[in-house]
Amino acid sequence: MKDRVCNNSKGGQKSHPFFEIHLQMNEKKELVLRPTIESVQGAINNAAKEVLSCSKKIYNWGQDDKKESEKEPFYKQIATDKEIVRVILLLTGSVKGTEEELDICKKTFTEFERYYKKEPEDYVSDFVSKFKDNRPILAAYSSQMHDLDKLQTEIEAKPQSFPIGAISLKNE
Repeated sequence: MKDRVCNNSKGGQKSHPFFEIHLQMNEKKELVLRPTIESVQGAINNAAKEVLSCSKKIYNWGQDDKKESEKEPFYKQIATDKEIVRVILLLTGSVKGTEEELDICKKTFTEFERYYKKEPEDYVSDFVSKFKDNRPILAAYSSQMHDLDKLQTEIEAKPQSFPIGAISLKNE
């Protein structure tokens, strides 16, 4: 799990992203990440806490003859082990460190903002209002359609997913 969350490779093989986050448009027509980075990081933190806390219920070897209240849990050894503490720190900070890269990927779609922030009817009204008597000529329509086809090609040329550390950012 550590290797996948921290996106380490073993034997020269790159590991697959552990989390999938989608780039979506919210009700205000803003690009947002779902689930949020904070919720993914929170899930990792909770998982690390749960793994550690379950060792409180596991007792060290050789304590069968002791009373339940006198038995020493395995937790103390785990919580003080430097390697385990290091791994937990790596896990709990692994996703938070990718925020800057996620923002960079998100910004690659802001160039299309002028198209998705506006209602289609408003876009058409603005186009038509540029012409005398609100009647565009056929060449203007043709040019506009060509521009929109070009835009569609640009959008489709964007990768559908961006691997960023332990995250795969999907923009489908």
